Amino acid sequence: VGGSCAVPCGGTLSLQASAEGGTQGSNGTYTFVLTDPNGDEVARIGPASSPQIIEVPGAIEGRYTLTAFDSNGCWRTAFADVTTTSINAFLNAVAGGCEGSVTFTASTDGGTACNFQWLVGGTVVQDGASDTFVYDPVQLGTLDGGTHVVTCNASCGGCEASASASISSCATSQVF
Repeated sequence: VGGSCAVPCGGTLSLQASAEGGTQGSNGTYTFVLTDPNGDEVARIGPASSPQIIEVPGAIEGRYTLTAFDSNGCWRTAFADVTTTSINAFLNAVAGGCEGSVTFTASTDGGTACNFQWLVGGTVVQDGASDTFVYDPVQLGTLDGGTHVVTCNASCGGCEASASASISSCATSQVF
């Protein structure tokens, strides 16, 4: 362990822990303890031989600390600085005329198991796994000729991103 690495948002951190010297336990073993940037123990291996691979699912950004203990309780510490990559959200819209609907499709440039929350004017109108939202001004009661903001909040494996678009709807009038 030592140095720095990047992990996809919500991804698994994989570190190789190794130790040399000290007073090894039976069969040349050590105990390895890994703590996350919050100081919480996320892995303990041992007694075990060196080297060992330690995997941490759902890694967070910051400094991880690996401590190797020999059989006498003597220890050495190494650090790994971890960054997480982020995601971005994008909207694509296909319009359908003055009183027609607009179909939005969201996409992300990373992350897995995404949830998409769709808002119109700050009000949640759809929430779930669907990356498609149909803006229907008749159904949503937005046939007022105004401009409305459609926002998609994407949450993918612990990463979040948003994208917004403005829709100008046509004013309609009824003739009696």
